[in-house]
Amino acid sequence: MTPAAAQTKARGFLQHQIDAARGDGKALVASFTSDAVILIEGHASDADGVSAWGIGDAGPDGGDIAAASITKLLASGTADAVWFYAEVIIRPKGPGAPAVTRVAELLVASEQWHAVAASFGMASALDVSDSNLEIPNATGDDGPLAKLLSAPSALGAALAPNAIVIGPTAAQLKQGAGAKDALAGWKLEPIALYKRAREIHTPTWGFVQAYYDHATGKPTDVARGLAQAFALPKPDGSWNIVLVQYRAR
Repeated sequence: MTPAAAQTKARGFLQHQIDAARGDGKALVASFTSDAVILIEGHASDADGVSAWGIGDAGPDGGDIAAASITKLLASGTADAVWFYAEVIIRPKGPGAPAVTRVAELLVASEQWHAVAASFGMASALDVSDSNLEIPNATGDDGPLAKLLSAPSALGAALAPNAIVIGPTAAQLKQGAGAKDALAGWKLEPIALYKRAREIHTPTWGFVQAYYDHATGKPTDVARGLAQAFALPKPDGSWNIVLVQYRAR
């Protein structure tokens, strides 16, 4: 798939989700596969729960919105999958400043271009919390993608040439040249994935999603977050990471 075609597919898909979220929400839910896990504000959800806080049903503070529009879009793809990062600016009705929702999704052709993994949320520094959770629909023992996700410094070597890397804060975003150095410079380690991850492999794409703990140096102060990575298989059985995201919970 050409870069232009990937951009068109991603923009059209996300706009459909925005429009659906401003309706009754059923079409938004239907844009995901039945077993998809979506990282939203505060936790990970199945598709049925994604409309509780999204891109068109309500703003980050729960208030009604006047408009939602795509202001940034980075996308790439193959004949079998499209992955993208986008920023959607949400303008509230009445007083209040606009807010930006960051979106990262993996769309797959085998499911008639539905999203199998996604994230919707605002940029935010990691926050300390007293507990963490296991990702919904967790799979078995950590696979190769989960092992990479838990070690950002090692993950850099697995990045595809045009990979998108996304950190918790608004300034932490890079694609292509410099992505490896940016990821290392964010100093996200140490990271420990919490319990089991959700890791899915197919012959043409794969992904991993997990909650994680980030030690701050104080035993009682552990920051909690959510992470995901999308990947393409290589002939030797290893993986090229095409998008990776670390975000606050």
